[in-house]
Amino acid sequence: MRKGIIIALAAIATLAFGVSSASAAKHYSTHILVADFTGTNEDGLLDGALGTNRKCLGPRLMQVSKKTDSGFSLVDQDFSSAHGAWAFRGNFSPFPAHLKVEVAKAKLRNRRGEVVAVCEPDVVRFALQPVE
Repeated sequence: MRKGIIIALAAIATLAFGVSSASAAKHYSTHILVADFTGTNEDGLLDGALGTNRKCLGPRLMQVSKKTDSGFSLVDQDFSSAHGAWAFRGNFSPFPAHLKVEVAKAKLRNRRGEVVAVCEPDVVRFALQPVE
């Protein structure tokens, strides 16, 4: 009986410690900055950068989608660079194209696999005008 109580207390202490160490992770906000669109209507290049803490710059999974009659359709998906730069290439027509650029949430871990920081996701929606 006494051994069972000790094991139960040890399990509770382990759970409590695990929860407290997980909540101690720092959270960093992320902002998607859209810089430029070049190319043609059928083969365009959209680029920009991530605005966040330097630990969260890259590589981060990103994607761009364009609005269709049935929702959003994926145009391109890639990782940002180690310095936070990103670029997507694809068919963005018909114009004006209503686009959605997303960056995924990322968890930074130490050597023991514990989460030490969380890089928050972000979504930016905008209308892309035709290139003249």
